[in-house]
Amino acid sequence: MKQEIIVIIIDNKMSDVSILVRSAVCYELQGVFVSFVHTNSPAALVGLRFGDQILQINGENVAGWDTDKVFKVLKNAPPERITMAVRERSQ
Repeated sequence: MKQEIIVIIIDNKMSDVSILVRSAVCYELQGVFVSFVHTNSPAALVGLRFGDQILQINGENVAGWDTDKVFKVLKNAPPERITMAVRERSQ
């Protein structure tokens, strides 16, 4: 089954994004993955889920980024919206 890449827009005006991410570089896994999404957070409401792979944040490719860089970019993102290209986890 082919995994689709989706673009999500998180309206971040009312609270923080409320996700945790982890960078993975190992034999089978590489990239930035969602490790936790707070219930009813802006990220959860647009469908971001544990295990989703983040490919881009606001048009920037995240390949090779470590966890600290991802958090810095999310923290400094405009409060109106954050756009992410995401490969959904396999079912």
